[in-house]
Amino acid sequence: ANFLRIGVGARAVAMGEAHTAVANDAYAPAWNPAGLAQVVQKEAAFMHAQLVEGLQYEYGALALPLRRGTLGLSGGYFSTGDIDGFDKTGVSLGTLTRSFDATGSLSYGLRVGEDVAVGVTGRYLYKRLVNRTASTVAGDLGLQYHTPLEGLALGVVVQHLGGKLKFIQDSDPLPRTLKLGAAYQYRWALVALDWQHPRDQDAFVTAGVELRPIKWLALRGGWKAKDEVGPGFRAGAGVTLKQTITLDYAFLPFGAFGDTHRLSLTVRWGTSSQATAVSTASALQPSSSQPPSPATISTQTLIPPPLPSTTMTEPKRLLLRDIP
Repeated sequence: ANFLRIGVGARAVAMGEAHTAVANDAYAPAWNPAGLAQVVQKEAAFMHAQLVEGLQYEYGALALPLRRGTLGLSGGYFSTGDIDGFDKTGVSLGTLTRSFDATGSLSYGLRVGEDVAVGVTGRYLYKRLVNRTASTVAGDLGLQYHTPLEGLALGVVVQHLGGKLKFIQDSDPLPRTLKLGAAYQYRWALVALDWQHPRDQDAFVTAGVELRPIKWLALRGGWKAKDEVGPGFRAGAGVTLKQTITLDYAFLPFGAFGDTHRLSLTVRWGTSSQATAVSTASALQPSSSQPPSPATISTQTLIPPPLPSTTMTEPKRLLLRDIP
């Protein structure tokens, strides 16, 4: 199940995969399901990863804000291409049936209190290797915390808790991983750092930076200390169009095997049910003054005017959103 180690979403990959405290969009289930609690619009995300030796990884995700929390649906398909087969004596058997890995996930993120979000993911895994198949289930648990220090967020996630993919006598354990992350945003700069400890590897760190010199453009760079093949550096960029469509790209050198690329598309639409609930609650508050104009509610950030402490409020943003 090593395909689970492949990073999804060009934004996160370009930032060195230091995304435990940063995740805040439809890709959040792949990094920290608690990040779904930050999604306030419906989002659909798609990624194509062109890897080495004809390997490809396709990933899609959907985030649906509810009146309480956000639901996430996601799936991935990793294709190994055609495999040359040989018998025990080394005689060629020709090209064998395509092998692949597939996964489908159901996630939920919820804001708990003013500054804490929690999340959970349930995942089904299926693997086909020539004419044999295996499947299992797994899960992730995550948390994000917005500290009293403005702009600083912390995160923790445990990924791939579950069984093994078993082929007759042989089994393939899942890459269970513990991640701790921190991220700090100052104006248009975001810096992130992760400490990761996979079950079968020594602990290592990853780091990334995202700069937004203008509101529709993001420039990214990252470093992954534990990169088995490539030098560890990666880079990328993103462009947001009309606040509803984001195109992201990531470049990853892969040593002697060549370079790899990630392309991502994120589409947002509608308004969140959470924001609707806030607006409704605001309208029901008695007031002796004139009612506010609809223009006082920002359509870009969906943050309502100040409300009494007894009224439902919009979840606090932990970090910079893709929407300026």
